[in-house]
Amino acid sequence: MADPFSVAAGALGITTLATTAPGQLSALISGFRDAPSEIQIIRSNLENLRRPLATLLQLVVSDEASSAATQADFVQIGLADAVNSCAGECDKFEMQLKRWTRHSSDSTQLSFRDKFLVGVAKKEKIRTFSTQLQTCAGTVQLALDTIQLLLMALSRVQLRSTTSSEADREATRLQLDAVKNKIQEHLELMREQLENATHRVEELENAHDGSDETDQTIEAAERRAEIIRAGQVSCGVVFAQAESSRSGIDIGNILTTDKSIAFVGLPANAVAKVNLRVQEVTTQGGSTSHVGVFRGDLSL
Repeated sequence: MADPFSVAAGALGITTLATTAPGQLSALISGFRDAPSEIQIIRSNLENLRRPLATLLQLVVSDEASSAATQADFVQIGLADAVNSCAGECDKFEMQLKRWTRHSSDSTQLSFRDKFLVGVAKKEKIRTFSTQLQTCAGTVQLALDTIQLLLMALSRVQLRSTTSSEADREATRLQLDAVKNKIQEHLELMREQLENATHRVEELENAHDGSDETDQTIEAAERRAEIIRAGQVSCGVVFAQAESSRSGIDIGNILTTDKSIAFVGLPANAVAKVNLRVQEVTTQGGSTSHVGVFRGDLSL
């Protein structure tokens, strides 16, 4: 039996920075006992990103075809781009936070000036960064949940199992429906966030005083709207992948005779796209049947 395949960071295009920057920033924020609530929320969002990302990179797939298909699904979602971009922002925000808090003599206690800077003056930038973390964390978690369940459903096909119970299949279906509901809830949340960000941009533009500071504030709000739109696209792809799991095919009572060849199952490129159940395949008279998951380049 072939060794299992690990969904590694390099294979997905996820950089080393993505596995280190969130933790470093979280450690920095943890050192401030009296950080404003906006900063504490960032720490919570960082943990919400780190947990599913660590699980994703430890995900093990049973065979090469499924591993390749899983990686292709993550690429389609744009997961690496989102995670790498978020990691870059974590690294940048860590440097900014150190600069914003440089007037505090005690590293655990913010001075009044620094607390005002991170709690008021830089609030728009902090909100934008927090939104990016939240959006990325949600996408990673939902993508991971979806892929894990699709792999679970397709493991029966890869093992050519005909003994799994209807209760098992129903349980998997219910789990996938639950993930779809979570995706829809996340999409609704982002819709509300986008409305708020768009309204904030309009509000700032209407009150524009011509200062560079206001320009930077508007830019941060516009950036927040862009991040949310990108997150909506990624979650839309995840939802489509979960929806595709409802495409179920049952094949049974197959008889091949007279030296014929039959392909009964799925080509490798359909793994994680279609649920397939095969049973009662009989070959006679020198016939050959390829049952289960087979290479897409096989021909009659």
